Amino acid sequence: MINLDKYQASKKAPVQRRSKETVRQILLAAAELFAERGVATVTTNDIADRAGIPIGSVYSYYEDKEAILTSLVELYYSEVIAIMDQLSDNPLLPHMTRFEVATIIINIWSYYLENNHPLNYVLYLRIDPGLQDVVRTQQARLQGA
Repeated sequence: MINLDKYQASKKAPVQRRSKETVRQILLAAAELFAERGVATVTTNDIADRAGIPIGSVYSYYEDKEAILTSLVELYYSEVIAIMDQLSDNPLLPHMTRFEVATIIINIWSYYLENNHPLNYVLYLRIDPGLQDVVRTQQARLQGA
């Protein structure tokens, strides 16, 4: 489930429950389509059709397809950083071996993969050159977490 509690879409933040659900549907549809067909072949009309919403609703929250992809990448890294923060707050961490920490991280990734978490689709994307800066920024945040 995509958590939109602290999320801001590129144009406006979804506030009401119905708005949050619309944004969630946009992101889920985009993630599925990007994974199935690749980013280059998917249009915002395709995303709206898959989400079952009017195209105008997509443009209410996002400028274009790239803004949707950027949001998916940012949400994905936010979740990873939150998990790493929880791990780093564990009082037993200083007493764990590297192997134990690595095992925990692998188990977390396994859970995401086995449960077909929607943001896993981001892992399979071919990153557009314009998104490389976003990915680098998020990776730097992750390394600092």
